Amino acid sequence: RPYRAQASATQCLSPYMRFGMLSCRRLYWEAKKAMDKQLFEIFWRSLALRDFANWQLWLFPQMRDQPIRVHYEGRASSVDKDTLDCWKKGRTGYPLVDAGMRELQTS
Repeated sequence: RPYRAQASATQCLSPYMRFGMLSCRRLYWEAKKAMDKQLFEIFWRSLALRDFANWQLWLFPQMRDQPIRVHYEGRASSVDKDTLDCWKKGRTGYPLVDAGMRELQTS
């Protein structure tokens, strides 16, 4: 099974899909033709999760500012500045998290 953080398993297609330059259906069929089955399964799941998250935001617009589930509403987040800075700079010690944050910094 390919490691999810491999360059071949990342998309960088979200902006094109977001602004309607690329349809999810077309992307699905083209990827299915071009990729081996194992890599396509990973790719397809990430597409599905992306659309699911967008659907949830459309259905629950208050998600931007408050949790969907009421029992999470009273939870305080960590305000430790050093921990937050490590997260922003991709230095948490968790390779997948760090790789993702460093990727965000370069894009």
